[in-house]
Amino acid sequence: MAFDLYSDWPEMTSGLLLVIGFILAVSARNAFLVYLLVVCTGFLLGRIWFRMKKGEHVTLFMISCAILFGLLLGSLKTDAAFTVLLFFGSNVLSFWFHEKKYVESLEF
Repeated sequence: MAFDLYSDWPEMTSGLLLVIGFILAVSARNAFLVYLLVVCTGFLLGRIWFRMKKGEHVTLFMISCAILFGLLLGSLKTDAAFTVLLFFGSNVLSFWFHEKKYVESLEF
């Protein structure tokens, strides 16, 4: 089976984001910084979810799960359930802010 960047990009992106999430969580010095990182990541993925709401949901789900898994692996000093709640809560909140036009998403 040959590597095809055009069809295999979601898996490659998910793997890369898993590693990035792990490195960021490990480098955070305390639980507050990990929680802040989780909320910022959730808000970013909520914006991506809003922009892709009529597109590839499986790809977004894979990327979200990979980065969340990386964050959870790297942040063993935090509460995993609270981390997941913050991640998905900020994700949904960001989507809602974009949906209600409280935050504007500009096209470049």
